[in-house]
Amino acid sequence: AAFLPPSKEKRLAPELPLPKQLICRWSKCNQFFDLLQDLVDHVNDFHVKPEKDAGYCCHWEGCARHGRGFNARYKMLIHIRTHTNEKPHRCPTCNKSFSRLENLKIHNRSHTGEKPYICPYEGCNKRYSNSSDRFKHTRTHY
Repeated sequence: AAFLPPSKEKRLAPELPLPKQLICRWSKCNQFFDLLQDLVDHVNDFHVKPEKDAGYCCHWEGCARHGRGFNARYKMLIHIRTHTNEKPHRCPTCNKSFSRLENLKIHNRSHTGEKPYICPYEGCNKRYSNSSDRFKHTRTHY
């Protein structure tokens, strides 16, 4: 039998993964949620609390920061997004989502063409949309 390539419809429409149930992996919790926002609200309301002499500590199963606290609640809430995959900041141009507002601002430069980071070496004048790309470039001058 001859090999037939998949139809165009099948190539363009990959199977969508089934939505998986969300689980709170906070130490000794393991509560299930159907919606990401419900998981986020649960963690923020029930688990993110200051601890005596430790600030805000993450007790998410497998967290590399376990035991090292944050000095402010908002920092802890941003960190928790690494576990829940919450991305509340959406690009109005292409709908890509980000967990941190700063990352959305940097991404937006891909649409505007803004490159505010200039190479400090005299005569170079190369520009970059983010500081890390500029830093990588400056090492080429060594």
